[in-house]
Amino acid sequence: MTSPASPGRPDGPGGSPVAARDRVHEQVRTLAAGGAAEIEADDGPVRVVSLLARPELPDDGTGSILLLRDPAEFLDYFPRLSGAAARTTARWWPGAVTVEVDGPAEGLAAALAGPAGNIAPRDAASKTRARCPNDPAVAAVLELSPTPLVQVGGETAETLVRLDEDGRWEVLVEGTVTQQDLAARQGETIVFVCTGNTCRSPLAEALLRNRLKDAVGPDVRVVSAGLSAAYGAAASPESVDLARQAGADLSSHRSQPLTEELLDAADRVLCMTAGHRAAILRHRPDVSHRVTLLDPAGGDIPDPIGGGMADYEACRNAIDRGLDLLMADLGLAPPPGESSGDPSPGRA
Repeated sequence: MTSPASPGRPDGPGGSPVAARDRVHEQVRTLAAGGAAEIEADDGPVRVVSLLARPELPDDGTGSILLLRDPAEFLDYFPRLSGAAARTTARWWPGAVTVEVDGPAEGLAAALAGPAGNIAPRDAASKTRARCPNDPAVAAVLELSPTPLVQVGGETAETLVRLDEDGRWEVLVEGTVTQQDLAARQGETIVFVCTGNTCRSPLAEALLRNRLKDAVGPDVRVVSAGLSAAYGAAASPESVDLARQAGADLSSHRSQPLTEELLDAADRVLCMTAGHRAAILRHRPDVSHRVTLLDPAGGDIPDPIGGGMADYEACRNAIDRGLDLLMADLGLAPPPGESSGDPSPGRA
């Protein structure tokens, strides 16, 4: 999210940062009064109006686009869409991508309906378009505006993507962001969870990263966190040693707690024990379909902290069994038992 402390560009039209800031405040005042503002973006002028002023929009067939301050606002305007759809757009935004959603507007976007506030193209009134701009001048005006804004012209280099409620997408118009670019950003985010984020979950993170090094497929983001973790603790020496034996590096790991932001961004949250999963679901029952156990048999992976190296090795072996199934589920390895017999990547 762009900070309102530094709107505009010091080297852009108008010169100094002070002049850029004054321009932004003038544009925000114009929008609040129901007028239209012309913003000098990198790709050319962008014309915006306040949604709540319900202005008369152009009837030239181009329609208009809802502007989002942050990707997290997407479901506020389209609550019928799934979390998968929101995670898809969060991988593209902020950026030069406009998303077209089929069907009537709902939630906050219901205010867009009607002859004076429709942001759908005139030839397809049941479609709604939205984007989260990464241009700093546009983002600065969005940040300070007290009302939602609608773009009614500009930035023709945008890529237009149709998105369905389950997160499936299709490129309608390819702009500066190509279909290949969009696809490359669609890899899953996987979060491993234990208690302190110093033994089990960081070891699982390191071993999976090691397996993914030579895998061919979409990028996969791998993170670990702890339910009772503090920020900044190093991984246990035994976990660092076991990771090193497998060709992975845990020396720079620093612990972190499981946050709402991590939970919302995750496609899969893989817990070390049933207790970890239950604790998460007591707080967030809405994510139950994304929170599972790493052990494919549904058992707990015991905490080796305080034990000897044999305890850590047993923990590592249990993690590896879970990673075997995970890699197959991601489509990046044969299912366990169907490989050529070579050791699984990441095993010591």
